[in-house]
Amino acid sequence: MKASLIPSRLKKVSFQGSGAFATACCGFSLIEVTIAMAVIGFAVTTIMALLPTGLGSLQRSMSQTVETQIVRGIGASALVSGFDQIASSGTMYFNDEGQSVGSAGQATYSVTVLTNPPVYPGSGSAPAVSNALTRARVVIAGRSTTNTHTLILADSGKSAGGS
Repeated sequence: MKASLIPSRLKKVSFQGSGAFATACCGFSLIEVTIAMAVIGFAVTTIMALLPTGLGSLQRSMSQTVETQIVRGIGASALVSGFDQIASSGTMYFNDEGQSVGSAGQATYSVTVLTNPPVYPGSGSAPAVSNALTRARVVIAGRSTTNTHTLILADSGKSAGGS
C-alpha cells in the first residue's frame, strides 16, 4: 500500500457548494478577521504612543549619568590638585560622554565651579574648618537644562592655602 502524501488534517476539509464558488466550511469569518485587526491595531497604536515617553526617559537618565560622571571627575580633580585650582579653572566643556573637550563648539555640557567656605551653624571652630573644607557648586548647563550640584571638598594639602 502506498502512503498518502497529504496530511490527515487536510483530508478532513469539506466544501459546500460546487464549482468555482465552493467554500470551505472551516476558517475565519470576515467579522472575526476585522475584530482581530482592530485589536492588533489598538495594541500597535498604544505601543507607538508610549515610545516617545520611553525615549525621553532614556535621554534624561543618560544626561543624569553623564552629569554625575562630570561631578565625580571634578571632585577627584579637586583631591589631586587642590580645591583652589578648581575654582580658578573657569568654564570647562564636556562632550555627551562626560569627557573634557577644549572648546565650546565640541561641547554638549558647559560647567562652572563656584567655591566658598561651608557654613556650620553653632561651630566654635568654624575658621579652622573653613581652611580644610570648601563647598563647590557645580553648575552644569546641558542641552536644554541647567542643573546645580553641591560638593563638600576636603583640602588634600596641595592647594596654596593648605597645610
